[in-house]
Amino acid sequence: MPMGIAMGPCGRLYVADYGNDSIRCVDRDGNVSTVAGRPWQPGEAVGRSIDGDLTVARFNDPNSVAVASDGTIYVGEDAGKCVRQIRQGVVSTVC
Repeated sequence: MPMGIAMGPCGRLYVADYGNDSIRCVDRDGNVSTVAGRPWQPGEAVGRSIDGDLTVARFNDPNSVAVASDGTIYVGEDAGKCVRQIRQGVVSTVC
């Protein structure tokens, strides 16, 4: 379920996908890709944020997104109650 959307400096749209705990990117041709995150699977410790590279980082109900002029993506988490940063292939918590 898309909750927040922002346009990046290259014209791509970034979407906070609340229902799938992911950040998506829509390019100018309409192609959708996952930047970071994935849905929690049965048996996983749901409800926590995990920092790290794009392949392991996890989000906790992302509901807003903003993109800086340098391409850094900022994500607000509803359940996680924090702001996350995606920069140079790494997700980190900034608050």
